[in-house]
Amino acid sequence: MTQTLLKTQRTEALELAERVTIASVLTWDAVGKTFSPDDIEAICLDGNMVWVKLSQGSYPISRYMFRSILEAQRAAINKQIEQIIDLEAQEVAEPEETAEAIQSGWHPFFIPCGAYRGWCMELMHQQDGRYLAQVTKNGTFETVCSDKLYTVEQKSDAIAYMKGLIDWDENFNVIGQ
Repeated sequence: MTQTLLKTQRTEALELAERVTIASVLTWDAVGKTFSPDDIEAICLDGNMVWVKLSQGSYPISRYMFRSILEAQRAAINKQIEQIIDLEAQEVAEPEETAEAIQSGWHPFFIPCGAYRGWCMELMHQQDGRYLAQVTKNGTFETVCSDKLYTVEQKSDAIAYMKGLIDWDENFNVIGQ
């Protein structure tokens, strides 16, 4: 780095949130390497390059690449937030729709029951308005289900059971085995 670069360096310490963001961008950019916020000491701009001073050396990255990675990460986070909001809106709207459907004699194939600790909880229709409690891990799609069948009226019991499956890994069968 040049003398002029040192004159333009920030003198105040980077906040933890800034170091987390920088570490996240570098981890995304570097193949097979993970950066920790504790590794990040300073950041400098030199023309079209961003130089990140690490506890052990430095890491150069194009200013434009840094910005595009940051924007992609923010877009991914915003998409996840939108999905959570949509899921919560479905949970609020679902009871009225389900009650009307059951009164008409029609049973939905599945009833979403929300998300818990990175797992999606659902009731899957089996027979005559009775549902299997099923949880699916986000990302890996590992699926676990109960041996017991529940009715829509027992949905709160089924949700408690599904949370138990997730928390304590109790009496379940992995689908397909």
